[in-house]
Amino acid sequence: MTKIKIALIPVVFIIALLALMVWQNIDYFMTKQALTLNFKFKVYTIPETANLIYWSICFFTGFLLSYFASLAFRFKTQKKLKLQAQTIKNYRETVDDLKNEVDKIKASAYSTENTSKDAEITSKEPVQSV
Repeated sequence: MTKIKIALIPVVFIIALLALMVWQNIDYFMTKQALTLNFKFKVYTIPETANLIYWSICFFTGFLLSYFASLAFRFKTQKKLKLQAQTIKNYRETVDDLKNEVDKIKASAYSTENTSKDAEITSKEPVQSV
């Protein structure tokens, strides 16, 4: 939850700066202007609208363009993270298997050491006392 709060601080700061900019220039943003687009072969005229609407459209269009431009990068990164997590999982399984194998070798070496000592003890002839 704290990570979300920390991530929201810059967003709130940017929104506050934009609101301050609009508030200080409210006369400009509320002025209505007609927009004319001339493409040489066709001329489009958009009815009079407040400048704030035009600025908002440009801002959100830029936001959406940057979001979709970074989308492919985020998918690649997410795929890479999944592959690395799978690799880590495989390495951990290998380490666990090797630890089990070492434990088995130690156990077998310990048991053969004990059986060889037992064999030495039983193979010695009893000492006769005089």
